Amino acid sequence: MIKRHDVLIVGAGLAGLRAAVGLCERYDVAVISKVH
Repeated sequence: MIKRHDVLIVGAGLAGLRAAVGLCERYDVAVISKVH
């Protein structure tokens, strides 16, 4: 299965999540993060 997004954000820290929120109205955004 191939997923296509306009923006890929690597890291779900504060800056990554803020970027995702700011971009999600105009672009299809994906956020990836490592899990401990």
